Amino acid sequence: MPEQCFLRWRRKYGNIFTIWLGEQPTVCVAEYNKIIETFQKDGETYSGRFRFEEFNKLIKGISYGLVMTDGELWRGQRRFALQIFRDFGLGKNLMQDKVIIKI
Repeated sequence: MPEQCFLRWRRKYGNIFTIWLGEQPTVCVAEYNKIIETFQKDGETYSGRFRFEEFNKLIKGISYGLVMTDGELWRGQRRFALQIFRDFGLGKNLMQDKVIIKI
């Protein structure tokens, strides 16, 4: 299981360590207080999406949709998607409405 692997690495290398995903170094922060400190105080630095170049070649550089975008494009697409989901009833308690109708 992946989480067991990360726990082993944490015990072996400490609360902050680097793993390599292909040619991309990835820093792992594995302690709650350090995670909060890192992402609350300097979150903008770490807010971009990981760019896996081999995958980008596979999809021919297309970077659309909620999964492959970041920044302003991601925010706009997320807002649009959430509005559509809300229009279709996401977040509504449908069972409560059915019970009220029966009463």
